Amino acid sequence: VRNFGMVWEIGQSTPEIEALAQRSHHHWREASAEFGFSHRTVGSLHFAYEPLELAVLEEYLDKIPDPRGRKMISAGEAIEKVPVIRPEGLLGALYSETEGSVDPREVAPKVLPA
Repeated sequence: VRNFGMVWEIGQSTPEIEALAQRSHHHWREASAEFGFSHRTVGSLHFAYEPLELAVLEEYLDKIPDPRGRKMISAGEAIEKVPVIRPEGLLGALYSETEGSVDPREVAPKVLPA
């Protein structure tokens, strides 16, 4: 199994686990500066094509204590961000600016002992 390098804070099961994910992401940023590998803040989009999917995303957003960079966006805004998505039937999306990405092939040789 290959790790794709996603450093995600969103969608954690409890506020405590989400706080842990936030701290972990902070450490990834620090490590990238210390060890010289790239870290990109890429965000995430979670699309809703069905009313129930949209309701779940809205409920998630309503229940998290600190939405920090997360918001519901319209179908049009989602298409502007990702023009290659299927626009037919898109109702909206949950946008989060907090997610990051590292390249495991770059990280491993710089962090792990030889």
